[in-house]
Amino acid sequence: GQTITYTITVQIPPGFFGNLTSTATATSLSVDNTAGNNTATDTDVTNSGANLVVVNTDGATTYATGAQNVYTVTVTNNGPSTANNVVVTNAIPNGITSFSWTGSNGSSGTNTALNDTFPTLANGASVTYTVTIDIPNNFIGNLVSEASATSDTPDLFPSCAQCIDTNT
Repeated sequence: GQTITYTITVQIPPGFFGNLTSTATATSLSVDNTAGNNTATDTDVTNSGANLVVVNTDGATTYATGAQNVYTVTVTNNGPSTANNVVVTNAIPNGITSFSWTGSNGSSGTNTALNDTFPTLANGASVTYTVTIDIPNNFIGNLVSEASATSDTPDLFPSCAQCIDTNT
């Protein structure tokens, strides 16, 4: 019936990312009739990091040569932490010669790839870009627009299912 309690203090270094797991095990030279309860594990999930979600769409699945496609690229931080030093990119698709973009944060570019850096994106905040592509009359193949967002803050869910929009 006797209990011994240990207190363990862990210093978590700045920039630590991932789950923090601690496992304790007790053994004895005496016979233990319930050995299944001799190990205990505690896992703490990180509460810091950002979740940058990118949605890139023009609302269509096809394109017409000689026409214009307008894409909406939305970058949202689903938190829980503020994303620091955010970089949003969208390259000019192969074969496109007229490309322009404007951001809801006041950024813009003409005939240059979207490459926008800003210091922070708070939890719950978004920046939206309008990307306009003029499709040449001689354009052939798929029209592929690929956007991405990165940050110095670790991304808790780095996959990006809606970063690429392909029109045929």
